[in-house]
Amino acid sequence: MLRLEQLTADASLIKADNKTIEFESGANYKFPHKIYHLQVYHNMLRVTGKTEGHMPLLLNQQNINFITKGHTVQINAIDQFQRKWEYYLDFQ
Repeated sequence: MLRLEQLTADASLIKADNKTIEFESGANYKFPHKIYHLQVYHNMLRVTGKTEGHMPLLLNQQNINFITKGHTVQINAIDQFQRKWEYYLDFQ
């Protein structure tokens, strides 16, 4: 999740729904102004580039969803042991 924090620092939110977040990385990221997708794929949370790349963040989850309020995205996850996890990302 530290990688996700670094990736989304100063990032701009493009669009969001309950399964996919599309954003552009900030100017200070090692790959500035690149389009990324944070998405639920099978039982994992992953980040993909617009055309290539795949970085798993959370594996073996029973349920993952996003709630978007303005430029803040709440990530809710329940793992295979029924533990609940909640994380917030603030976009520009």
